[in-house]
Amino acid sequence: MKKRISTLALLLSVLIFLMSFSAPVFASNVMDVDAECSLTVNCNDPKEGFPLVGVEFSVYLVAKPGGDGYELTGSFKNMSADINGLDSEGLVELGKQLEALAALNGIFPTATAKSDDKGVVRFSGLETGLYLVRGAKHSQNNVDYNITSVLVYLPSYDEESGTWDYDMVLHAKCIPDSDDEEFTKINVKKIWKDDGKSRPNKIIVHLLRGGETYETVELSEENGWEYTWDNLEKDSYYIFEEVPAGYTAEVVKKGNTYVITNTNEPPPPPPPPDIPQTGQLWWPIPLLAVLGIALLTAGMARKRGGRNES
Repeated sequence: MKKRISTLALLLSVLIFLMSFSAPVFASNVMDVDAECSLTVNCNDPKEGFPLVGVEFSVYLVAKPGGDGYELTGSFKNMSADINGLDSEGLVELGKQLEALAALNGIFPTATAKSDDKGVVRFSGLETGLYLVRGAKHSQNNVDYNITSVLVYLPSYDEESGTWDYDMVLHAKCIPDSDDEEFTKINVKKIWKDDGKSRPNKIIVHLLRGGETYETVELSEENGWEYTWDNLEKDSYYIFEEVPAGYTAEVVKKGNTYVITNTNEPPPPPPPPDIPQTGQLWWPIPLLAVLGIALLTAGMARKRGGRNES
């Protein structure tokens, strides 16, 4: 019994000692958030492969590493969008939203440069983060090219090697306009998920073409919260809504119809009381210390008592 008490006291003392220190965790594949990154963009004709010269590219830092993922930053900080855990399709849709936001609000890019005679443009000295890469519409050899915007992570993570690539190479998607005079139509429809009390009388919807506003319309009860554009030249279009306060918007494309669902956000819960928290749980330490001392004292007392009896 004496040996058990002494052993338990020793184990508790060791536990208290270990809990008094914050041991750092090291991993070989941890991102260096303070490192400088670079981005090289190649721009070529998709069929003939010749370089597209003088294409203007802009990069926007939209999110930085923080917490358990990435957090929106700068002029994108107040945008209500989930940017973590997205698949490739989700990243494409997020890129369209960010592109529209940048175009409508006149957000200045982090950096701008033009492709050289080899169709290459390079950005260096970039912070770690999530970037929107936009290419302006370009004309060459009597052909107009639309450059698809894309989101990229700097650095990018290589699953096979388990390493981070701080010097990324991107091949831009350059789409030549068709010579055929084909036309299309686009329909936008609004759906409300609310009690109807806080709903605005009208909303503003932008039809964007190549990242710039092509036309703006108002949706209201008068037009049944719906509008159709006819005889549009085939191009890269996107719908962007000025979301009313207190609502979140979800845009889903079904064929040529964009369905915008606005949901009324419930009021936020009251904030919890301020409790000092340093990232480590300290309250068990005094309790364990007292318990360890008590057990150690009891063991020593029993040991002395045994000697006296002998």
